[in-house]
Amino acid sequence: MSAFNAETFGVIAEKALKLMNVTGAAVSVIEDGEVVFSGGYGYADIENQAPMTSGTILPIGSSSKAFTASSIMMLQAEKKLDIDKPVRDYMPSFALHDPVASQNATLRDLLCHRTGMPRHDLLWISWSDVTRAEIVEKRLPHLKENKSFRSKWEYNNYMFAAAGLLIEKLTGKTWEEFVSERIFAPLNMTDTSPQTPQEGKPAATLYKTNKETKANEPIAPIGLSAIGPAGSIQSTVDDLAKWVKFNLAKGKAGETELLAADVYANLTKPNIPYQLLPIDVPENVGLGYGLGWFVNSYRGEKMVEHGGNVFGASALIAFMPEKNSGVVVLTNQDSTLATYALAFAAFDQLLGQSGKDWPEFWQEKIDELTKKGEEQLDAFKKDVKPGKPFTHPLDDYAGEYDNPGYGKLEIIKTEDGFDVKLHSETAKMVHKHYDIFYVELHDMPLQGSFKTGFDGAIDSVSIGFEPAAEPVEFKKI
Repeated sequence: MSAFNAETFGVIAEKALKLMNVTGAAVSVIEDGEVVFSGGYGYADIENQAPMTSGTILPIGSSSKAFTASSIMMLQAEKKLDIDKPVRDYMPSFALHDPVASQNATLRDLLCHRTGMPRHDLLWISWSDVTRAEIVEKRLPHLKENKSFRSKWEYNNYMFAAAGLLIEKLTGKTWEEFVSERIFAPLNMTDTSPQTPQEGKPAATLYKTNKETKANEPIAPIGLSAIGPAGSIQSTVDDLAKWVKFNLAKGKAGETELLAADVYANLTKPNIPYQLLPIDVPENVGLGYGLGWFVNSYRGEKMVEHGGNVFGASALIAFMPEKNSGVVVLTNQDSTLATYALAFAAFDQLLGQSGKDWPEFWQEKIDELTKKGEEQLDAFKKDVKPGKPFTHPLDDYAGEYDNPGYGKLEIIKTEDGFDVKLHSETAKMVHKHYDIFYVELHDMPLQGSFKTGFDGAIDSVSIGFEPAAEPVEFKKI
């Protein structure tokens, strides 16, 4: 008899959706290698009152990384590469800003986030039509690191984009073609696609909470082509249950071995300590980052997992190898931790643990982080020296600027100040004092400043597009 109680779990799920303001969630539970539950809660589309189901297609975001890591390990098994040899041995065009990392970074380094480079995500977010090759071969070498090579875990999507580009160079197939042929097809994941949902399939509408009204409003999907190997897969919990079973079987699809067990073992072996969220969860202790997977100890049991967040959707895929069990949670809600609340509640049932109120726990943590963030933002905005205007005539600031990593940036004079335009993203410049300002992009206030050359003219503008690294400098053209 299954330890999972669908009725009890349903009560928890409905509470999570209401308390955490989530439009809809789909969940699949695997126990002893078999699916014991697959279903949906809430809505896939509010306007049409379409219910969320286990067959609703949703983005899985960074949960895609494990597919890319498995693809790389398939090439390792075929001796087309060695994950512990420098990437440049196979792709000479690969380079990073840090020369030590450029020469020595291996695929293991890329797939476990230990190159020392932070996210720099605003580059791909703002540049929707940039190609993977452009990002990896032309822009990546100019994005600055903030940690020394192999010294600390620094999450970075471009490393997986580079791994995807390498797959293409070694096999002649794009990452999209490779992952479809080598993983989706043999696992019979017929509703899964590497980019946009398949035409005619039931895809969910994606939602983000309006900060003022607290209502969930539709949000357009974002293009992820350039960094597809890091986060573009679309799937259902029914299909992802097959993926979990493949991982529980250590590389087998039924009786067919897609990846030898000894090669597969690299994927779930911790390589480097990590910290993803500033939240202490006593029941869940991080052991390290594997290859495209977080490896944790949940209530004393090894748990392998990876979440995913893209605009309007949050996901979590998790499994316990020794228990031969796993949980998949997909939502059509922007940046929600309800995925962890539901997954932990399901695992507690499978482990026979007394029910901790995970929706209450995670909502309390969200409230704490939100309050802290609001206080920091308020202090940031108040840090102004009144009566200190720009140092030059306003026309001197307008124009085009360039950075070899981020590309062109425009400072556009308007009736009431300036706009800052980076590719497809435009934000209002908020002046603070002298030549200091900030722009607010995707709910992040990013400080900036203009620099004057020796001739007295405006020479450059620097903006903190990557908050974890030094500001990005754009030279005036």
